[in-house]
Amino acid sequence: LTSVAENQLPGPVNIYPNPSADRFTVSGNYDIKIYNLLGEIIFRQMADHKQTTINLDAPNGIYFVHISADKETVVQKIIIQK
Repeated sequence: LTSVAENQLPGPVNIYPNPSADRFTVSGNYDIKIYNLLGEIIFRQMADHKQTTINLDAPNGIYFVHISADKETVVQKIIIQK
């Protein structure tokens, strides 16, 4: 788990497993956006429960998960390795 920004959200944020084949879990009630290395949004979802399982159908590579709540955003990277 690699954080690009210090966690300033109202609760803990965890992304696991990392690396992942294609399915991973984000803990917390947040707005989740996933970007590829070109800066394109490839996934967006509002997580409304304690854990959200994301099935990311994307090629192998590094992706950036933007997790937002209350005008604060944390960026973590996820590695997809099939």
